[in-house]
Amino acid sequence: MSVSTIELLNEITNDSNVLQRLKDQLHKQREEIKSKTEEIEETRNIIDNTNIQIERLKTSNSDLRRRYKSIQDQIKVLYEERADFLAQLQDQQHEIHVLRKRLGLAKKENEDLVHSYNEEDPSKPRYTTAELKDLLGEREKLLSTIDNLTEELNSLKQEQNEGCESDKEEPKNASDQEEEEIDPPVQGPMPFEPDDAPWKRSSESGIRKFFRKLFSESEERSLSTLSRMTLSSNIKK
Repeated sequence: MSVSTIELLNEITNDSNVLQRLKDQLHKQREEIKSKTEEIEETRNIIDNTNIQIERLKTSNSDLRRRYKSIQDQIKVLYEERADFLAQLQDQQHEIHVLRKRLGLAKKENEDLVHSYNEEDPSKPRYTTAELKDLLGEREKLLSTIDNLTEELNSLKQEQNEGCESDKEEPKNASDQEEEEIDPPVQGPMPFEPDDAPWKRSSESGIRKFFRKLFSESEERSLSTLSRMTLSSNIKK
């Protein structure tokens, strides 16, 4: 073979080697580009997810700010209410102090009244309220009985007086009969006699006067005794 042919073959061999190396490089670069593209897509997805999370955080942050503001307003209102409650509590404590002071004075006055109350006083009540009620009830019954007896006594006296008058009218003399013949009898009903007439007041029984005076004095003593017992029970309380 000639020298020119050998050189040509060498050049062709060198060109084929160069071409193969270029192909290998191209394939390698394609693989790298593909890998980089996948990394870029993955990074883009991560960025998108991060943006979504950032938006959520922004929304949550605004909600938290609104809640924080509302809580601050509530805390302010609570502080104001607390100040009002403290003022009311101080006023109530002052009123309680004044009431306790008055209560102490009232207790002292009650103790003084109890000490000044003489147990040996003859006007000290000797009966309880229930006993006084029973006594008053018995008094009313006795008064009603006395009224009934007095009415019966008056009726008996009236019947007796009518009988005496009829006996006196029988033995009349002739002159009286002549006067009766001359003077005509009175026609019509008799005039009405008032209840407070002097002759009716004088006919009241002495027994009735005695019982009326006795029970009126007993009623006054019972009422005064009841008032003293009420005062004594209030002092002891």
